[in-house]
Amino acid sequence: DADTLGTLQDWTIAGGNPDGVFTVNPATGRITVADVSRLDFESTGSYMLTLTVSDGVSISAPQTVSIRVLDQNESPVFAAAPVLSVNENGVNGTVIGGISATDQDGGDALSYSILSSGPVSPFAIDPLTGQIRINDSSALNFEAVTSVTLNVNVSDVAGLTDTQGIT
Repeated sequence: DADTLGTLQDWTIAGGNPDGVFTVNPATGRITVADVSRLDFESTGSYMLTLTVSDGVSISAPQTVSIRVLDQNESPVFAAAPVLSVNENGVNGTVIGGISATDQDGGDALSYSILSSGPVSPFAIDPLTGQIRINDSSALNFEAVTSVTLNVNVSDVAGLTDTQGIT
C-alpha cells in the first residue's frame, strides 16, 4: 500500500459472480465457494471475478482473478419410464419399446441392462440402444401373467448408474 495509512480490509467481489457462486472474506480476501450446488462444469467452465480492496482510505483498482471449474463425472439419468404393452402371441425378436437416459458428460457411452424381471422373464434389452424385445415368447400368457415388472439399469463408462422400474 503506497500511502501507508491503513491495512488492507473490506475485500469485495465487484463483478463476475452473477449467480453468487463465490464469496470473499472481507478481512482476508480469501475466495471460497458459497454454494457448491451452483458449480457446473457443463454450463460454466470458468469464472472471471473482479475484486477490489480498501485500505480504509481508498479503494484499489479492480483486479481480475480467473477460476477454472474442473469437470466431475455425473451419473446417467433415466427419462420418464415408458408404458409398454405386448401381445401374448408376440414373436421372439419383436421390439416392444425402449428406455432412454442422458448423461451430462459429453461423449459418455451408456450401457443398458435388465437387473431383474418378474414374475417371468420374457424380455431382453439391447445394451447400446435400450430397445426392449421379446426374448422368450413362451412366457407371454395373459391368462397366467397379466403384468411383468422389469428393473433396468443404465451405466456410464465410469460405472455410475441409475435404476428404473418398468411395468
